[in-house]
Amino acid sequence: NTKEVILVINKIDKTPTKNDLLPFMRRLSESFNFAEIIPISALKKTNIEDLEQAITLRLPKGKHLYQEDQVTDKSERFLASEIIREKCITRVGDEIPYRLAVMIDQYYEEKKITHIAATLFVEKNSQKGIVIGQKGKRLKSIGTAARKNLEEILEKKIMLKLWVKVKKDWSDDQKAMNVMGYEVG
Repeated sequence: NTKEVILVINKIDKTPTKNDLLPFMRRLSESFNFAEIIPISALKKTNIEDLEQAITLRLPKGKHLYQEDQVTDKSERFLASEIIREKCITRVGDEIPYRLAVMIDQYYEEKKITHIAATLFVEKNSQKGIVIGQKGKRLKSIGTAARKNLEEILEKKIMLKLWVKVKKDWSDDQKAMNVMGYEVG
């Protein structure tokens, strides 16, 4: 059962002419028996359809593992925590390193509304202030964006409550990481 290997050469838009690329491709093809060599430019979307077609032709035939409308194999709780975390990171930028965790404290449905309560954990008091923002504006922005995104993905009304807590050096604490849902040792 041999695997077919497709060589993908990206950034061809940086090459002045196609002729400059041909000797490089020839050398590579002489060193390994590639099923195909596909030069692309991801930036300019050149030959992307050719790449997709080459991959699709080689995919094994079989039953679908998931239903067509299923977007993830993760739980709605996990999805909620990741969306909240993403909205926080995009709003605080480089001010907070990626040592930010979100723990879903409550997740339940009541009268056609899904209630979600989550805690955002940071490692320092100064980071807590950054996440909350002046008069809570940044935390409100994070919550609003996360709620709208969750409503769109889950196709239901969401009531979202967020809190920010300091857990000193949580990312270096294996027990704390396990409690927060990270699978460590």
